[in-house]
Amino acid sequence: MQGGDKPGQWSAGKLLSAAE
Repeated sequence: MQGGDKPGQWSAGKLLSAAE
């Protein structure tokens, strides 16, 4: 997963990863 532009998006990705 690539992301670093928006901290909010990164947080969402982390939450999705944890949910998975």
